[in-house]
Amino acid sequence: MRRFAGLLLLGVVVAFSADWSFADVSELLKQLKDRDIKVRRGAITELTKLGPQAAPALPELANIVTKEKDPNLRQAAVLAFRGIMSRTTELSEEAKTAQATLRAGLKDKDAGMRTSAALALAQYGPTGKDAIPVLLTALTRAASPQDRTLIAEALARIGKPAAEAMNNFLLKTQDPDIRQSLAQALTKVGPDAAGTVPGLRYALRDSDPKTRAAAAEALGNIGEAAKAAVPDLAAALKDRDATVVKHAADALGKMGKAGAAGLIAALQTKDDKTRLSAIQALSKLGEHAKEAVPALMAALKDPNDEIRRNVADALGRIGPAAAPAVPELIPLLKDANENVRNSAVVAVGKLGKAAVPSLMELLRDLDEGTRQNAAEVLGQIGPDAKEAVPALITALKDRSEGVRRAAVAALEKVGEGAVPALLSLLKDVDDVARRNAVVALGELGAKAKPAIPALIQALMKDSDAVVRQAAALALKEVGGDAETLVPALTLALRDKEPMVRALAAHGLANFGPKAEPALPLIRELVKDRDETVRKNAAEVLGKVGAPAVPILTELLKDSNVDARRLASLTLADLGDKAQAAIPGLRAALKDSDVEVRRNAAIALKEVGPAGKAALPDLAAALKDSDADVRSSAVFALMQLGGDTPEVIAGLGGALRDKEEGVRQVASEALAKLGGPAVAVTTEALKHPDKEIRRLAAETLEKMGIKARTALPALEEALKDKDDDVRMAAQRAIARIQGK
Repeated sequence: MRRFAGLLLLGVVVAFSADWSFADVSELLKQLKDRDIKVRRGAITELTKLGPQAAPALPELANIVTKEKDPNLRQAAVLAFRGIMSRTTELSEEAKTAQATLRAGLKDKDAGMRTSAALALAQYGPTGKDAIPVLLTALTRAASPQDRTLIAEALARIGKPAAEAMNNFLLKTQDPDIRQSLAQALTKVGPDAAGTVPGLRYALRDSDPKTRAAAAEALGNIGEAAKAAVPDLAAALKDRDATVVKHAADALGKMGKAGAAGLIAALQTKDDKTRLSAIQALSKLGEHAKEAVPALMAALKDPNDEIRRNVADALGRIGPAAAPAVPELIPLLKDANENVRNSAVVAVGKLGKAAVPSLMELLRDLDEGTRQNAAEVLGQIGPDAKEAVPALITALKDRSEGVRRAAVAALEKVGEGAVPALLSLLKDVDDVARRNAVVALGELGAKAKPAIPALIQALMKDSDAVVRQAAALALKEVGGDAETLVPALTLALRDKEPMVRALAAHGLANFGPKAEPALPLIRELVKDRDETVRKNAAEVLGKVGAPAVPILTELLKDSNVDARRLASLTLADLGDKAQAAIPGLRAALKDSDVEVRRNAAIALKEVGPAGKAALPDLAAALKDSDADVRSSAVFALMQLGGDTPEVIAGLGGALRDKEEGVRQVASEALAKLGGPAVAVTTEALKHPDKEIRRLAAETLEKMGIKARTALPALEEALKDKDDDVRMAAQRAIARIQGK
């Protein structure tokens, strides 16, 4: 038996070892027929390591299993079968061949051989049922815990066909170790182990807590098919071992309505761990645990924080059927423990409309946190909390900002049913109340469209600047037609408060070309003293599009530098819609402000082919004092594709720029021009700066065959004193010559 045990362990190691480098299968097949037994054994070992790749060797291995005299070699061949077939489907021809061979091995005169064959067959699941008798015999003779575990798991893998035999063993064996191995193996089976329920119920009374815990876990995994074990599992909730209690509670929680009774009874025990396990299991049952509501309600007063928290969770999961628990749950919203309060908030929210009256009362509680929790829960309930709207409206005046925010969020979730009450609040004398009403209407979005006239009124006439701001933002969120909103938002552009002007402009931008009537006022706001107003006004000009170009062009000459910057930037964003601004942009390339000049170059790049009219101006900009302007000019020239002498000369100068970034962009532009730019690029090969010489060679390389006239100069550059220059020249020559 010791030899057999060792072989079992060897089989596990060999069958599942990692991939290595192995000899060719055909060579190993030859070795299987070698007269030297050591050679044959070595070949079998290597084939085992190969796994499915060794499938061509199966016929010869089958021959060894059935005819080889040496029992050790026969066992090794069986182990090879396990390794080779471990990832092969049951229906494949190879699998059928392997099963036939292994079944023959079940009748081998050597006990170790029979067991090895049975273990191999078990991996095929139910089709390996012929191995059951051999495995049961081996189980009684196993010499080590590892062997027992291996054999028990093999039986479990066979599934339903082995269930009756495993059940009988659980009921009749006198060996506690075998019982434990079987119970633990069955935890991995699930519903297919339903035939072992009687044996597992018996194992629940075993003296070993590991066996009891495994039996409880296995019954839970079987599920409702194991409901006959409910009384035994309920009794196991009183077990002295915490792991047994946990698995027993979990198992009852997986048995639907049948498991609830045992868990309810466990709530009466004095042991905290047992009660906690039962509560958590009831939570998993959800609505099936509705019979537990009275007992859970009583547990809400438990001094243990963790129990109260879990009870709240369980009631929430039970759902509307737990509505009678609302009066008991409400006090938990004021619980001293934060986790309990949070769970109570979620639970009450799930119980729906039944909780609304109590929550409305809590909105008047003296404790700020309680009022906030109540508002949050009403938000969770949503439209079913419609009757709480008046109370939530009142909460918008609460002295606590947290409560006010929670009330706003709750009203948004209650939905359009809150609109009439919010509209009435817009006439309130309290500034804060009006603000929150406007914010809440904005949060409602399209649902608050009936409130648009009142929001416009608030935007135009409210005495509080924050209310006017909120109204501008709310109108954007609620939406509406341009005919109604553009005039109102345009008038708001005159508001004395910068943020109101900014938000009005932001709202107008949403209407795009339809906001054209606002352009005269927007033109002035581009020069506003407030930066946000200026940016939002420019945004409107950009969204309106072509109709705004004349204004933007005019602004390019404005004395206000911020106006010029925004105008040039907006024209760049307009792309080909800004063609009418080309003369103004050409002039802007000479602006005193760097940012304006840079934006003008970018805008000319974006206007499309019409921008070629600005090629001379862009070429002149290559000498700008600012590197960013020079780079932008190069990009524009590259995009527009100009190849006039002045452009080429300008790009040649940019290739020698003191800033590396400008040089790199110039290199790309010259390479794109190709032939016309070869001469000016070649000149740079003689520049005093080695980096410029190297870049010139790289630029010629990019031109390829178009730069063939540069070959003499490149060949001269092969003598350059700098290694990088010489290498760049060599690559350029090879590219030009097509090598």
